[in-house]
Amino acid sequence: MDKEFEHSQHSQTFHPLQSQDTLRAQSEPYRALPTYTAGYVYSSEMLLHSSLHGHPEQPERISRIRKAIQEARLLSKMKQIPIRPVYRDEALLVHTQEHWDKVLAIQAMSEQDIIDSESYYESLSLYVMNGTTRAARLSCGGVIEASLKVAQGHLQKALAIVRPPGHHAEPDEHMGFCFFNNVAVAAKVVQVQTSIKRILILDCFTPVDHSVVYNHVAKVQVWASCSSGVHPSNTNHVLSVSAGFDAAEGDDLGECHVTPTGYAHMTYMLSSLASGKLVVALEGGYNLDSISNSVLAVTRVLLGDAPPELPPMVASEAGL
Repeated sequence: MDKEFEHSQHSQTFHPLQSQDTLRAQSEPYRALPTYTAGYVYSSEMLLHSSLHGHPEQPERISRIRKAIQEARLLSKMKQIPIRPVYRDEALLVHTQEHWDKVLAIQAMSEQDIIDSESYYESLSLYVMNGTTRAARLSCGGVIEASLKVAQGHLQKALAIVRPPGHHAEPDEHMGFCFFNNVAVAAKVVQVQTSIKRILILDCFTPVDHSVVYNHVAKVQVWASCSSGVHPSNTNHVLSVSAGFDAAEGDDLGECHVTPTGYAHMTYMLSSLASGKLVVALEGGYNLDSISNSVLAVTRVLLGDAPPELPPMVASEAGL
């Protein structure tokens, strides 16, 4: 046998420590891991908070949003950020110990306790069940993790697909569908754990301006516009949008008419602040079609798409 051929045969025999898969992998071209500029948080555990009698703040709000983003083939373009519950010490940066104890006690309520307390919680525009505590803690913890990933520079933008919402919760009280003030707690955690101290919180998507509530609840420095402190190119600033989609066209609670294109343009304009470091946290929005289409439009902008062209606008008689 030719010696060169014999050597060639010997060189192609498998090494005892090398599997066929390993050799195949070595022969394939190197594929770099995907790089992400945007991420999202989501957990099906937040669906556990559900009213027995039906309620506008329903679990399908977030499941429909996630489905819309997935069907548009955008979910794979975003990094999924691991979600976890808010810790006690984090919540106490904004809320009182009594408030923390009150929300945690919900998970231990019996079926009869829940029935007996219905009128009390209805007076606060709330409903509760055993899964409420877990969902509320995950909702707040999800916004914290999304905010930290942006503040620490791991991502440029993040979307928190979370519920229950948070922007109506006060330091010592849960109310208005909300248990923890998610964005306010996240802002305080970012200030404590990172070098970022200036955080602009905007609640600009809802028909009611809650900026005064945030200023009181979070004790976070809040600016109303870029001229008062948030510079477009400053990398030490973060913009957190408390995104209530109840202003969307078709939402009976909001009774406003903001289209998905309108939300896309607002997101695009806000992206010019704080070097584009943007966290969008879901708050209100109760028409399932409206909220899904609107968040999808926002997601496209977070991923770098330009918003669609706005149609010509004509002032209505009501606006004159």
